[in-house]
Amino acid sequence: MALLVIAVSLVSPHLSGFARGRALNSEAKQILALAHQGQSRAVSGGVPMVLWFDTDKGKYGLEEEPGYVDNDPDAVEFDLDGNLKIEVPDFDSTATTLTSTSRDTKRQGLPQITFLSDGTVAEGSPATVRIVDTAGPSVSVSKSRDHNQYEITTPQQ
Repeated sequence: MALLVIAVSLVSPHLSGFARGRALNSEAKQILALAHQGQSRAVSGGVPMVLWFDTDKGKYGLEEEPGYVDNDPDAVEFDLDGNLKIEVPDFDSTATTLTSTSRDTKRQGLPQITFLSDGTVAEGSPATVRIVDTAGPSVSVSKSRDHNQYEITTPQQ
């Protein structure tokens, strides 16, 4: 029994780090999947899509750009894991990517990636969205080399 207690005490710190790393990677994959979904919906629906990030509240989501519909029935919103936070390093809070015809300003001032109806990423969309664990590691979702889509990158890349 003592050997079992010793083994568990040696292994448990490594298991918690493993679980935290999985949560980090899972959030990055979720954001990347939303980016792909946004691009597809923009092209198929002919309406710009917005992938927004509320860095203060730890939320992110995907919806049609406000002003095209009163309420997007297919809009989705997600909460970050409690140990994670979102950073958008190149976001300028004084600029806005919402159109001037927008009637809904609930996301105004938040960092957002806008996918245009031709599938391209709008000017002013952030190049990188970083998901950071409070313990230190991070993963980024960044524009690809051709700037037409996003991909997961790590600090070593």
